[in-house]
Amino acid sequence: MMKHPVHPIHPIRPELSLRVKLILSYLGVALGAILILAIVVSIAVQNYFASTEQNLLRAHAVYEAQYIEYQYRALGSSWDRVSPERIQTSDPVLLIVTDTNDAQLLCRQPTFLSLDCDDPALKQALVQALQGQEVTGHIQGSTDDSSTFSGLYISLPLRSNEQANGQIIGAMLLAEPEQYPTGFSPYDFLANVNQAILLPVSSLPLLFSFSVCYWQDA
Repeated sequence: MMKHPVHPIHPIRPELSLRVKLILSYLGVALGAILILAIVVSIAVQNYFASTEQNLLRAHAVYEAQYIEYQYRALGSSWDRVSPERIQTSDPVLLIVTDTNDAQLLCRQPTFLSLDCDDPALKQALVQALQGQEVTGHIQGSTDDSSTFSGLYISLPLRSNEQANGQIIGAMLLAEPEQYPTGFSPYDFLANVNQAILLPVSSLPLLFSFSVCYWQDA
């Protein structure tokens, strides 16, 4: 009598029930929504930070411009009498002041950073300010040297009075650095916020995989 070969019987893995499939699909949608929400929140935080920084920089520049204009008027409306020592700022900022001939009267910057005050982009911004324009931009320092100045800047015209149509007597440029001594940079705070938002989100794929394995074995 002829015997047929016996093939090993492999256990058939039961397919996921409809209920389990629905639960996993809902879980996938929820995790995807959380991921998208986290990315949106991170972008919104960065945009808010950038907008607030721009507004604060402009407010600071307007204050400095008004103080310089006051010194100019109080000392007989002559730049010859306004010494650099009379123009002080307590913040670690870059401050450049020029007269109407684009001659540089002052260039002061944080001691822990370095920048060429004759940088073409900065000089162009000051020339435009002498024409009555308000100019904003970003200085990008060397990526190989952390001591070079990088940050937002704004250039404003200086006027003989506080009126917007007053005679232009010079220009000023104010810039705030992105690099600070360790532990003092507002950009460190922003990086920590992004990390706090995105770090939990990075574990979502692992959670989803664990859930799938759990329901498959259930």
